[in-house]
Amino acid sequence: MIWRIGLSRWGFSTPSFSWLLLAITLFMLGDAKGAPETANTSANHRAGSQPQPAMADKKDWVWVHQRHWNTHWQREYNRWVSNLKISLFKNKNSRYAGLGVIDCADFIYATYIIFAYENRLPFKIHFACPGGTCEQKYLSNTSSRFARQHRQGLPRVKALIRYVARNYGTQHLAKDSYPISIAREQLNTPFGFGPGVINLHPGGHSLLITGVDPFGNVSAVYATTGAKAELFVEQSANLLKPYDDESYLDGFRRLRWPQYLNKSLKHIPWIKNGAFKTQYALAKRIDEVTFTELLKHRFAVQQLPPGAELKYVFEDICHDLKDSRTTYVHNALQYLASKRAQNPRYCMTPTEYDKFSSPSRDARINAKFFRLLRLLERTDPASINADAQPYYEATRYLFGYAEDTHEGASAFVNQLYDADKEALIQGLCSFKIDKHYILNIKDYYWSFTQGKISANPNAPLELRWGLYDADDARVKAFEKLGCPEY
Repeated sequence: MIWRIGLSRWGFSTPSFSWLLLAITLFMLGDAKGAPETANTSANHRAGSQPQPAMADKKDWVWVHQRHWNTHWQREYNRWVSNLKISLFKNKNSRYAGLGVIDCADFIYATYIIFAYENRLPFKIHFACPGGTCEQKYLSNTSSRFARQHRQGLPRVKALIRYVARNYGTQHLAKDSYPISIAREQLNTPFGFGPGVINLHPGGHSLLITGVDPFGNVSAVYATTGAKAELFVEQSANLLKPYDDESYLDGFRRLRWPQYLNKSLKHIPWIKNGAFKTQYALAKRIDEVTFTELLKHRFAVQQLPPGAELKYVFEDICHDLKDSRTTYVHNALQYLASKRAQNPRYCMTPTEYDKFSSPSRDARINAKFFRLLRLLERTDPASINADAQPYYEATRYLFGYAEDTHEGASAFVNQLYDADKEALIQGLCSFKIDKHYILNIKDYYWSFTQGKISANPNAPLELRWGLYDADDARVKAFEKLGCPEY
């Protein structure tokens, strides 16, 4: 044959050429399988839809992923979240320090981005359209958006987190996540309730669940806006109950893997028989405090000793006041002072007001007082151990119980001043709100019951903490200023 003669002249034997042909054929088949974007683009074009943009060169990606999400990596993400420390963002020596203002939703996205980057996993969410017009569908680690200004790796990762912080909110988290089952038998499983779960109110607040202790207490971490990024931990969190039993876009959720970003719930393999709907059914016709207690009993595998839960909630309220509220009120006042240094009559814009006001955050603290009162009414004083006894006595005094009563707050408001109990309260929970004022848990509670606590970020310190009388000149000056509320 002519082709045999020609090959022989070039030094190829017939068997070696057969192997060469086989290698070329396999290469071409493999190349076709490795280019799904081209095939899909052609199919979309034939169907009359717009072709998808070509994937950026890998050198322009934020990072190059080498693995894919699966059950193993979901379990690893959950474990990582359970050990999450807020020092990851706050410690000046952390690789992720200095990211700027991070709100509750941004924090959740940031943890997802960091874990994916550190483990060379893909990251992909729906693209947020700041101006209302989307040029692309997704934001992912394969984006070239940050290639010109930043080196690949950590600099681009931080740029990506900052971009998300500027453009994403809780309403975007709803689209990028799916509702989960809260069945007890799925507690701490890769796709059940436990670390890594998001507790979400779109347009409102979000928490990242970090664990469930043997007594059913749910711990969570969340971020709040201010002059700088602030992160807080709740050891016994008041949970956000779901309301959306039609679209299922709130409540307890997990972030979607990239491969399931656009799949309907019925096409996500581990979502079976609408089990996620239980959380919506349980939440109907009860308040958030009752909902939190219901879930606590649902998840508990051990019973707390008498009085121990009361101590737990008392300490959690104190933590919220001492660490959380003092910080976000201070941040608002600090920002307002910087503006009024230039214009003494300055009032916050709607965007600023939304960022620095605290109605939902204050409401979470206030709800815990009602939880504490319920625990007090259910606690048998004869069964309390020595560790919980001071908290029991302080709680009775806090709610105005007389020494000889135990049936509700019968002596409420009429409780006489008790110097020893005041000292007990001060020792268990006092905190400094500025150089002039040291408050305690009772000071805040009584201001709250009188409707004097303000969530308005334009208000002065005394109004934010209820430290005024009706005819106080500071109140009149603030009212005269006439700042709008949004």
